[in-house]
Amino acid sequence: MAAVEAGGPGRHQHQIRAADYDGPATFYVWHDEQAGQLRCSTASLAPTDLPFGGAYQPTDDLDGIVTGFLTDETPGLVLWDDLEPVAVGEPDGAFPPFPVWIFDLRLGR
Repeated sequence: MAAVEAGGPGRHQHQIRAADYDGPATFYVWHDEQAGQLRCSTASLAPTDLPFGGAYQPTDDLDGIVTGFLTDETPGLVLWDDLEPVAVGEPDGAFPPFPVWIFDLRLGR
């Protein structure tokens, strides 16, 4: 992505390294399909400990995440044809991990 190539989150690395903070700093991007949004955040957590309620899969494919968001024909909606019947009291099945592009601000990737 052009923003990342032009500096993106890496442009703040010198500020983080100069700060009196010795812990992790992670910038990350994901397509929130339930909300129909492209989201990004920064956390003082390791890339393996991001605050998601479900499983996620780190990826180097930022273009794929952005493309998925841009080509979503029904953002934030589930079409009736895509709904599947579930028996009352049946537990939800496991959701597959979703892709998250991660940039470690301390290490530069």
